[in-house]
Amino acid sequence: MRLTDVPEGASVYVDADIFIYHFTGVSRQATDFLERCESRALSGYTGHVVVLEVMHRLMMIEARTKGLLLGNNPARQLAEHPEYVKQLSEYHFQAARIPEMGITVVDLPRSYLARSLEFRQRHGLLANASVLALEMADHGLTWLASSDRAFERLPRVTRVAPADLIVSP
Repeated sequence: MRLTDVPEGASVYVDADIFIYHFTGVSRQATDFLERCESRALSGYTGHVVVLEVMHRLMMIEARTKGLLLGNNPARQLAEHPEYVKQLSEYHFQAARIPEMGITVVDLPRSYLARSLEFRQRHGLLANASVLALEMADHGLTWLASSDRAFERLPRVTRVAPADLIVSP
């Protein structure tokens, strides 16, 4: 299903890639979807782990855009060159806008380490994805805005994604 298929008034958990597509301008549908959240036509939710992932990915993108990174391992390059990190700030201000976009950032669930294990073992999800699934379950959310097809393995979750990606960041 597409982001445009989410009905008015729905509550939707938003994964990191949707924010990345919006901030990098590679999906008009992602931007329109987030505007629907901001106008409160949809109730948007995300978690702190997602916000941190968005911040990390935007930092890598900003460093590449500024010509600071050349290799295949941008995180390692930045870790080895703190002077590069000191030149970056756009990523921070973009990620900091998430709560201002009509998105509720939910707290990390209690005992998330033990409880998210069930989602990893039962559905084969990676660590961050299992926390996202746990947050959705704890908040009774069934709509998920994400391009990650792994979430299709979750019962009672309807995954929606943009259909207009220009390029993948």
